[in-house]
Amino acid sequence: MGEEDPTAQTAKKEEKEEEMKDTIDAKTAADALEQFKKLTDESLLTEEMKEASTGLMRAFCVLVHEQRFDCKKKAFSNKMECYKVLVGG
Repeated sequence: MGEEDPTAQTAKKEEKEEEMKDTIDAKTAADALEQFKKLTDESLLTEEMKEASTGLMRAFCVLVHEQRFDCKKKAFSNKMECYKVLVGG
């Protein structure tokens, strides 16, 4: 009693989602992913990085790409964040 329909709860949550303020188009996102792969291969697969990470339990370099579709605007928005983390030791 007094509980809201789960579908209505989900709809409210989606309405509250913050709009992506900085957005890029799909081609720019794909190009950024390709550049990320190239640059990480060049900078992470080096002797210097190998020596710096010796003894570490984990080394992470993660690119997060989030894409949303706005039904009202009929447009995609993209957001990318890069995380580099060395953990352990």
